[in-house]
Amino acid sequence: MQLTNKATFSCEAEKVWEVVSNISDFSWRRDVREIEMTSERCFTEINKEGYRTSYKITELEELKSITLEFQNENIHGFTTMILTEEDGVTTADYSLEGMVSKAFMKPFVKAAMRIRHAEYLEDLQKALENKK
Repeated sequence: MQLTNKATFSCEAEKVWEVVSNISDFSWRRDVREIEMTSERCFTEINKEGYRTSYKITELEELKSITLEFQNENIHGFTTMILTEEDGVTTADYSLEGMVSKAFMKPFVKAAMRIRHAEYLEDLQKALENKK
Protein backbone atom coordinates (compact mmCIF):
# COMPACT_ATOMS: atom_id res chain seq x y z
CA MET A 1 0.00 0.00 0.00
CA GLN A 2 1.32 3.41 -0.93
CA LEU A 3 -0.11 6.82 -0.08
CA THR A 4 1.15 10.30 -0.91
CA ASN A 5 0.07 13.76 0.12
CA LYS A 6 1.39 17.25 -0.48
CA ALA A 7 0.81 20.48 1.42
CA THR A 8 2.08 24.03 1.05
CA PHE A 9 2.73 26.32 4.00
CA SER A 10 3.25 30.08 3.96
CA CYS A 11 6.41 29.98 6.05
CA GLU A 12 10.04 28.96 5.93
CA ALA A 13 11.06 25.28 6.08
CA GLU A 14 12.74 26.00 9.43
CA LYS A 15 9.35 26.74 11.05
CA VAL A 16 7.80 23.57 9.62
CA TRP A 17 10.80 21.55 10.76
CA GLU A 18 10.54 23.03 14.28
CA VAL A 19 7.04 21.61 14.63
CA VAL A 20 7.41 18.21 12.94
CA SER A 21 10.76 17.32 14.50
CA ASN A 22 9.78 18.18 18.09
CA ILE A 23 8.41 14.75 18.96
CA SER A 24 7.83 15.60 22.63
CA ASP A 25 5.38 18.40 21.72
CA PHE A 26 2.36 16.67 20.23
CA SER A 27 -0.17 19.23 21.51
CA TRP A 28 -1.00 20.23 17.93
CA ARG A 29 -1.91 16.65 16.93
CA ARG A 30 -5.60 15.82 17.33
CA ASP A 31 -5.01 12.06 17.18
CA VAL A 32 -2.23 11.67 19.78
CA ARG A 33 -2.87 11.25 23.51
CA GLU A 34 0.68 10.44 24.58
CA ILE A 35 4.19 9.77 23.28
CA GLU A 36 6.65 7.46 25.01
CA MET A 37 10.29 8.05 24.10
CA THR A 38 12.28 4.80 24.19
CA SER A 39 15.53 6.26 22.83
CA GLU A 40 16.74 9.32 20.94
CA ARG A 41 15.46 7.85 17.65
CA CYS A 42 12.63 5.56 18.83
CA PHE A 43 9.22 6.40 20.27
CA THR A 44 5.68 5.09 20.57
CA GLU A 45 2.60 7.16 19.80
CA ILE A 46 -0.56 6.34 21.71
CA ASN A 47 -3.69 7.66 20.03
CA LYS A 48 -6.84 8.93 21.73
CA GLU A 49 -8.29 5.39 21.77
CA GLY A 50 -5.13 3.92 23.35
CA TYR A 51 -3.86 2.32 20.14
CA ARG A 52 -0.03 2.14 20.00
CA THR A 53 2.26 2.68 17.00
CA SER A 54 6.04 2.35 17.34
CA TYR A 55 8.38 4.53 15.29
CA LYS A 56 12.11 4.56 14.58
CA ILE A 57 13.81 7.47 12.81
CA THR A 58 15.80 5.79 10.04
CA GLU A 59 16.89 8.83 8.01
CA LEU A 60 17.15 12.45 9.03
CA GLU A 61 18.43 15.43 7.08
CA GLU A 62 18.03 18.55 9.20
CA LEU A 63 15.47 21.01 7.76
CA LYS A 64 14.92 18.79 4.70
CA SER A 65 13.61 15.28 5.33
CA ILE A 66 12.75 12.62 7.85
CA THR A 67 11.96 8.94 7.30
CA LEU A 68 10.37 6.82 9.98
CA GLU A 69 9.91 3.09 10.17
CA PHE A 70 6.61 2.30 11.90
CA GLN A 71 4.74 -0.70 13.18
CA ASN A 72 1.51 -1.55 14.96
CA GLU A 73 -0.69 -4.63 15.01
CA ASN A 74 -2.29 -3.82 11.64
CA ILE A 75 0.44 -2.26 9.48
CA HIS A 76 4.18 -1.78 9.22
CA GLY A 77 6.33 0.19 6.83
CA PHE A 78 7.96 3.57 6.26
CA THR A 79 6.75 7.15 6.11
CA THR A 80 8.75 10.08 4.74
CA MET A 81 8.33 13.85 4.77
CA ILE A 82 10.46 15.94 2.40
CA LEU A 83 10.47 19.73 2.75
CA THR A 84 11.35 22.16 -0.03
CA GLU A 85 11.30 25.93 0.29
CA GLU A 86 11.04 28.65 -2.32
CA ASP A 87 10.55 32.35 -1.58
CA GLY A 88 9.45 31.71 2.01
CA VAL A 89 6.87 29.08 1.03
CA THR A 90 7.45 25.47 2.09
CA THR A 91 6.09 22.38 0.39
CA ALA A 92 5.86 19.14 2.34
CA ASP A 93 5.73 15.93 0.34
CA TYR A 94 4.46 13.19 2.65
CA SER A 95 4.51 9.53 1.64
CA LEU A 96 3.76 6.18 3.23
CA GLU A 97 4.77 2.70 2.11
CA GLY A 98 3.09 0.06 4.20
CA MET A 99 2.23 -3.60 4.39
CA VAL A 100 -1.00 -4.61 6.09
CA SER A 101 -0.45 -7.40 8.63
CA LYS A 102 -3.89 -8.97 8.24
CA ALA A 103 -5.32 -9.28 4.71
CA PHE A 104 -8.93 -8.69 5.78
CA MET A 105 -7.87 -5.31 7.26
CA LYS A 106 -6.44 -3.99 3.97
CA PRO A 107 -9.47 -1.89 2.83
CA PHE A 108 -9.97 -0.45 6.32
CA VAL A 109 -6.32 0.40 6.97
CA LYS A 110 -5.86 2.21 3.65
CA ALA A 111 -8.95 4.36 4.27
CA ALA A 112 -7.84 5.08 7.83
CA MET A 113 -4.34 6.05 6.70
CA ARG A 114 -5.73 8.46 4.08
CA ILE A 115 -7.77 10.18 6.78
CA ARG A 116 -4.79 10.24 9.14
CA HIS A 117 -2.53 11.77 6.46
CA ALA A 118 -5.05 14.52 5.75
CA GLU A 119 -5.63 15.25 9.45
CA TYR A 120 -1.89 15.37 10.15
CA LEU A 121 -1.36 17.98 7.44
CA GLU A 122 -4.42 20.00 8.57
CA ASP A 123 -3.15 19.93 12.16
CA LEU A 124 0.31 20.98 10.99
CA GLN A 125 -1.19 23.91 9.07
CA LYS A 126 -3.06 25.08 12.21
CA ALA A 127 0.04 24.68 14.37
CA LEU A 128 2.07 26.81 11.96
CA GLU A 129 -0.66 29.49 11.83
CA ASN A 130 -0.65 29.61 15.64
CA LYS A 131 3.14 30.16 15.67
CA LYS A 132 2.92 33.38 13.63
